[in-house]
Amino acid sequence: MSTMGSVASETPTKPSILMFHSTMDEVIPYASALKTAQTWCSDGAKITFITELGGGGHLGTQISYGPMTIDWLDNSLRSKSPATSTCSFKTQSTAALPVRM
Repeated sequence: MSTMGSVASETPTKPSILMFHSTMDEVIPYASALKTAQTWCSDGAKITFITELGGGGHLGTQISYGPMTIDWLDNSLRSKSPATSTCSFKTQSTAALPVRM
């Protein structure tokens, strides 16, 4: 049973949050992560939640989304990107991610 995100007073409302999760995650069930994001959103968090449909499990998804996460964090810390004002839920596959060399 998932308890993360169940206490409204513990909802992270600042800064905005980037979450990505694979439907194939063998360590943390996808449904638990999605429910946490939905609960936090209803309690005032500002989240971009990306559902990964590709074949990557827990580690593969982390590796695939690592460069995007670093860019997102760098832009957030430098105030280069507008803060997320609402929650958004997207679905994509690692096949759609740009390859970095």
